[in-house]
Amino acid sequence: PEPPAPEVPVPEPPAPEPPAPESPAPEPPAPLPAPPHHVPTSDLGPNTVIFDPSIPNQAIQEIFDRVWLEQVNNEMGTERYAFYFLPGTYGTREDPLYLKIGYYTDVAGLGSNPDMVQINGKIEVYNRCFLADEYQDGLFIPGSPEQGAVCFALNNFWRSLSNLVLNVVNRVGEDPCRSTANFWAISQAS
Repeated sequence: PEPPAPEVPVPEPPAPEPPAPESPAPEPPAPLPAPPHHVPTSDLGPNTVIFDPSIPNQAIQEIFDRVWLEQVNNEMGTERYAFYFLPGTYGTREDPLYLKIGYYTDVAGLGSNPDMVQINGKIEVYNRCFLADEYQDGLFIPGSPEQGAVCFALNNFWRSLSNLVLNVVNRVGEDPCRSTANFWAISQAS
């Protein structure tokens, strides 16, 4: 008779890993801060802001910057913004406004003629820039030309600018293309 086969201990299966903690749901964007002279009716909604010339340039700039950061790559988003300027002058040659416009954003003067609203500075739409061949969740990753990104305006749409006079004030140090004029790179307007 053959000797019995040695018993091989069967290892215990590893304990299951504890479940990964759930990521907290992203916070919805905070409502826009209301400028001192925000229209007092709720009919226009929280994403409609009406500016008057007494509002400091810095407050106007901060609101536009915040919305642009939200909307610059929000091509399929549902958020919409409208910024309206009451008659008057906004920005100066010494303290100009540099306003960037993202998706689904409307900017307009509320005067009966365009020359009733004067903005010193720029109101611009830039090309969207993506890192070449870089993807995250199936989408291109936004980048800048300084990072070697590819820039194009083929799907820059749904934004508008109307009924105001823009007195272009160029910034020191802008690239040659953007330093000579207002830059409005879109494929469609609303």
